[in-house]
Amino acid sequence: MRILLACLAGVFAVSLAWSAPAHAEPENIHVLARRLSAGDISTLRAALQRPGAQMMTAKDSANDGLWSALAAQGLMREEPLPPEMAAKLQGTGLGLRIYSVTERGQTEIPSLLPQFK
Repeated sequence: MRILLACLAGVFAVSLAWSAPAHAEPENIHVLARRLSAGDISTLRAALQRPGAQMMTAKDSANDGLWSALAAQGLMREEPLPPEMAAKLQGTGLGLRIYSVTERGQTEIPSLLPQFK
């Protein structure tokens, strides 16, 4: 019984560590960026080509982890969900987030992209 509880506690701790919010440390951004697929990176590249573009992602996805870390540094910003979308999602358990690149991000993120591999 003790072993089972210890295993469950370990799994719970790992789960908490996996879903914990990212700190905005530069080295953590690079760790988060390595989880992105080529398609994820191309989405960010496309947003950099269109100032003001908004990107939607699932809560706790690889994109959400990186984009929230970039937002903590002022390079991106989380935008509110449109009220009609928020109303339709209410009670579904689906978590969606919308982000945009800030002016500062427009100048600083391109220099980070080569490291996102």
